[in-house]
Amino acid sequence: MVELDHFEKRILRELVRNPRISDNQISHITGIPVKTVNRKRKILEEKGFINYISLLNYIKMGVFGTTQLYLIIMKEGITKKALIDFLNSINYSSHLIKHIDSCFIGEFEGNSALVFVIQSRKDEDVVEIFNADLVPLINGRFGGGSVKDVKVIRINNLFSLSHNYLMSKNIDKGKIKPDWPNDLIFISD
Repeated sequence: MVELDHFEKRILRELVRNPRISDNQISHITGIPVKTVNRKRKILEEKGFINYISLLNYIKMGVFGTTQLYLIIMKEGITKKALIDFLNSINYSSHLIKHIDSCFIGEFEGNSALVFVIQSRKDEDVVEIFNADLVPLINGRFGGGSVKDVKVIRINNLFSLSHNYLMSKNIDKGKIKPDWPNDLIFISD
């Protein structure tokens, strides 16, 4: 486990609170010299500890109406490395990028597993995307019968993301609310 110093934790807390904050603003809020903020932020970025993303709420925007989580349990003998290689080898189309919200590699009862969160306008569209797009890719790589089981969960609401973002509780205009307590922003122990 990486040990973060007091300055790094304070800098990260402000970045979690508002990812668009400037080094000057962090310095003003924390009292850490701006050169120190800049140097430590660059180091944290280079080490890959910080990733900046824009989370677009496509459901709220009306682009999609449904979200489903697919847990695809693979047959014995298919390794995590094989799944990583498979995902890296996919020739992603704008169609797949549009509908796959997120993808994870995991394990279910001793078997490797893929988890896809798929979004579309209607539930039946998600089923088609899974069967017409993803299943042929999986079978093309691992052969027919490579999937042991599939579990599907319809997701109704996103509540929490990346430990700190409680969508309906502490987020306002794309940032953590200013009155949200610092001790409720998890950085590291």
